[in-house]
Amino acid sequence: MDATGVYWTDLEGHVLSVPLAGGAVATLAQGQARPWGIALDGSYVYWSNNQGGAILRAPKDGTGSPTLVATATSPGDIGIYGANVYWIDQSPNVWMSAKDGGGSPDGGGAPEGGPADGGPAGGGGGRAVARTVGVGNVALLANQNGVFVENTSAAKAGVYGVTGGWFARSMATAAGFVDDGSRLFLQEELDPQHCQLAAVAETDGALGTVFSAPCPVTPLAANGCGVFYLGTAQLSVARTGGVTGAPVLKLPVQHAAIYGSDLYFYSIQAIGRVPLP
Repeated sequence: MDATGVYWTDLEGHVLSVPLAGGAVATLAQGQARPWGIALDGSYVYWSNNQGGAILRAPKDGTGSPTLVATATSPGDIGIYGANVYWIDQSPNVWMSAKDGGGSPDGGGAPEGGPADGGPAGGGGGRAVARTVGVGNVALLANQNGVFVENTSAAKAGVYGVTGGWFARSMATAAGFVDDGSRLFLQEELDPQHCQLAAVAETDGALGTVFSAPCPVTPLAANGCGVFYLGTAQLSVARTGGVTGAPVLKLPVQHAAIYGSDLYFYSIQAIGRVPLP
């Protein structure tokens, strides 16, 4: 989401938006092959076609058709950092292309867990810029501080600071991946009944625990005041300092985001918003 709208993809191959204040849903693209990850910059919405093997973009205002950014193999989550778009797939690699580029990833020269090493190769085509240990990259997040990847492989599960060159060891059964601008949050399953909400510093990967509770405690959104997480069919908030709070919504929320003084959420029933508690 951004200052004007909420953007999402659906299983019918659409890329959609709706104004923050509510209104008609706009179709920005259709006929896409299982659109998956989605990301924004000032002018464009970007998405990955998981079955179509491509990263594409279209103007956010709906005035243009989709254009190819890069071809890819079963791409998943994507994110924007600087002038580049990053994505993960079913390999151990993290890929990168110029936002206005196109072409096929070459897969060469990827440092293990290392930082991105300059601009994209091949006139804007994608290339591998970091390699995790083993298949298992499940989530990618990009913000003003860099690009971060969550990996759940048995070999080396944890969080990788792709552009910072650090690694934070974590649990192989981690879930959820959100940030508050300085820390990353994820759920770690200690055993089938008990979980903890972990925090990872974006600057150096320092790992800490917010609180422990019965599963699940899957984080969906965060800001400087707290972490909003999915418990048992309800959305709750953990305040800064590790104090759990009352439920925010008694709904099985699937996604959430914070903008201004409101929490926007997506559930099976609707896209809605509530004031931040």
